[in-house]
Amino acid sequence: MDGNRLSKLPSVIIKNLKKLKEFECEDCGLGPTLSTGQLGFASPALMKVDLQNNEISKVEPGAITGDSGLLKSRECFRDLIGIVQDIMALASNVVNWSTCNLNAKQFRMMNNENVTELNGSFFGALSFESIFVNHTAVKTVSPSAILPLRDQIEKLEISFSQLEEFPFHSLLNFSRLSDLRLERNSLTLVSAIQSKSLEILSLGFNKIRNLEEGWATPNLRKINLTENPLEKIPAALVKSMTNLKEFHCVACKLGPTLRSGMWAFDSKGLLTVDLQGNEISKIERLAITGLMPETELILDGNQITELPKEVFRPLLMNESHAKGFISLQGNPIECNCRLVWFINDPHLLGSVRGTCEDGTEFANLTLQCRLCDHQCVKREEAGQCIPGSNSSSNVDDCQPEEIC
Repeated sequence: MDGNRLSKLPSVIIKNLKKLKEFECEDCGLGPTLSTGQLGFASPALMKVDLQNNEISKVEPGAITGDSGLLKSRECFRDLIGIVQDIMALASNVVNWSTCNLNAKQFRMMNNENVTELNGSFFGALSFESIFVNHTAVKTVSPSAILPLRDQIEKLEISFSQLEEFPFHSLLNFSRLSDLRLERNSLTLVSAIQSKSLEILSLGFNKIRNLEEGWATPNLRKINLTENPLEKIPAALVKSMTNLKEFHCVACKLGPTLRSGMWAFDSKGLLTVDLQGNEISKIERLAITGLMPETELILDGNQITELPKEVFRPLLMNESHAKGFISLQGNPIECNCRLVWFINDPHLLGSVRGTCEDGTEFANLTLQCRLCDHQCVKREEAGQCIPGSNSSSNVDDCQPEEIC
């Protein structure tokens, strides 16, 4: 009956539907009040009640009822009365129960501007394996709201909402939670997360400035921190993720400099490190370590102008002869003889994707350069060299302040 603006829905119709499996009445104008006895279900096969977008602001006692014993025998809802008291009265204009059994239980709340908090009584005695809260006014989640679900819940998503606070410190108690997604909210701080079960963590498009020290997420496979104004990322956080496959931090304002030791990855299965659009102009030696031969390091859309050999050669040595690569597209790279160390090496060149500032592809670049046969050193350090082993003449692959 979706989309029909019903002025009245006779309760006798509901009672006579003895074999009803799904009741869908989205956007039917049933609000603002569901009256006592209005939805008295009598079908033992009932699996879904969908009352989204009905402008419901009040649910009277007994407005939605059913034979709870029959429902239990279907391994579906524990008690429809409980659903009304513990969920619907708070969820107001959304009740959407998917087909459920002991192995697949979901709670969904969407397009709801009436609920601002998931408090201790929100889920009542009910338990779920998956919770989806999207496009709502929810600002806070009380630890007491989700702790009763600690042995059941596997996936929790709150997105496109107004979430400002979340009990990250409680995650250690959740033995089965593997997928946590809190994207497009208003989070500013993430306390140290400790979880042995968590595999996917998505915190993109928030306002997060700080990630606290003390993380322990050994089984995390994917983390997404995209579009957060992060001031820093604790080095220990990166190193602790020993099973990490994907790290995404696009437009996180990590520049202008990536400091030495900042990204010490320690996962043998690392596939993607995505640091696009971070206003990075300088990468210190050993700032990024632990890349595997299959790793894709994406540095597109930054402000990198030079590719120092001492910084990038160790990275490329991991990628050559393998599927991994370093992408530098969209950087204002000055293509001069200081790039000859990889431009003239086909194995290294094959692991770099990028263009010069003038648009020339690295693969099409030809450099005729006078090279240093030994090592470029700073002029003030030249006195430490063996007499006669250095030259004061300039060569193309040394910096202006260096000699060969």
